[in-house]
Amino acid sequence: MNQTFALPGRDPSFIGRTELMDNVLPGYLDQGGDGVPVVLNGPVGIGKTVASSELAHRQRTRYAEVGWIDMAVAGSGRPADRIDAWLTAARRATGTHLLVLDGVPDPNDVVRNLPRDETRVLITSRADAGLWRRFARVIQVPALSREESVRLLMARAPELAEVDAGRLAGALDDLPLAMENAASWLTSGMTPLQVLERLKASASSILSGYRSSDFEGSLAGRLSEAMSVLAAGTEEDRRMLRLLHALAVLGPEPLSTRALRGDQWQVPDSDRHHLLTIYDLHRRLGGLRDRGLTILETGSARLDEISGAVIRDLLVARPRDRAAAFALAEQLVVAAVPERAPSEGAWGDWALIAQTCLALDPANIHTEPGRKALLGTYGYLVDSGRYRDAIGGLGELRTVWVDHLAQHRADAHQVMSVLARAHFGSGNYEVAEQLDLQVYREREEPHAGAGPSPYSRRRSEEARASR
Repeated sequence: MNQTFALPGRDPSFIGRTELMDNVLPGYLDQGGDGVPVVLNGPVGIGKTVASSELAHRQRTRYAEVGWIDMAVAGSGRPADRIDAWLTAARRATGTHLLVLDGVPDPNDVVRNLPRDETRVLITSRADAGLWRRFARVIQVPALSREESVRLLMARAPELAEVDAGRLAGALDDLPLAMENAASWLTSGMTPLQVLERLKASASSILSGYRSSDFEGSLAGRLSEAMSVLAAGTEEDRRMLRLLHALAVLGPEPLSTRALRGDQWQVPDSDRHHLLTIYDLHRRLGGLRDRGLTILETGSARLDEISGAVIRDLLVARPRDRAAAFALAEQLVVAAVPERAPSEGAWGDWALIAQTCLALDPANIHTEPGRKALLGTYGYLVDSGRYRDAIGGLGELRTVWVDHLAQHRADAHQVMSVLARAHFGSGNYEVAEQLDLQVYREREEPHAGAGPSPYSRRRSEEARASR
């Protein structure tokens, strides 16, 4: 058989996925005599390629010919031509054949050219499983268990202690490709602590592969490739890419799609090329899901945490894309802000969006509705009794808005007022009164001596009530 279609080298220390490799995949392929392909499905880095390669090596003696076509190889011809070339060569040998199509981005690229005889076809794809289920048997590649992740890391870096392997596995979301990339740094001389610190500071630098030539096979490389495909596509593809960037800067918290309200959707004319309506938003989220880049769950959309971290890092080198990502993220937050219920202390659906609002860097909020959404979130935290959470965030917010948003002094005053409420609720009465007096004086300086602050009056009332 032509070496063009040869299997990739076998990993001698393949770990885990016992049930998948020994029972599930062979069983599905045995049913493939009806011409229905088997699809290994899952997101970037989950291990689809390695699992399909290992399966093909284990099963090759059962087939007259085994072929491998990497669908991501640029400049190697149309998918249909490559499949036909392999089939023509394979059919010279009698018996059942196995063809692996690795990295199929879209079912429409191959569905018309799949063999209709007893050739077994195994496909790997991160495209949405729903697109494949119309004509294929779909298997979701499971995440590695923590025990398997630890074994994988220790196999790649034999000097690694089990406890350090566990910490790294957790930080890397148990993604096999991410762990392979991180292990290459361990073998280069970095300590586990250094890898963890570098991962926290810049995930893409760790997950780009140890050598520059490894970039295409790294997690960062594959995410970069997926984004490049969107950037080079249609205008709708580019809009999906901007939405992906926005979800990344809002991460790791999921965006509550259930909280989005049409009557709250306000998009400035200058930004209408980013997002038009909530209908557009859901369509683009579906497109990102179909490409395996976004996880859609009931009422929410999110990126897996490690992929979001890599995309945020990649945006640092693209200032225009990064600015557009924050602008769109702010629009999404504003569109999700619910109306506060009329009854005192009732906040409706604010719990659905609070963490998303807090994930947005306050220095990158540039509109009045965006600042109002963030202030409302802290008001919700205070009214919910989460004083400690509110105090930490409000202190940072106060610094950002007082130092860098002098033209929005009223917003800074509101931050200080909410911060005073939080301190009062947690029992820090003197701090609350100082903040309240500062706001009072700055707003009403000519009348600063007109009377006691609201907190002074409230403390006096509580003191009298306790006697």
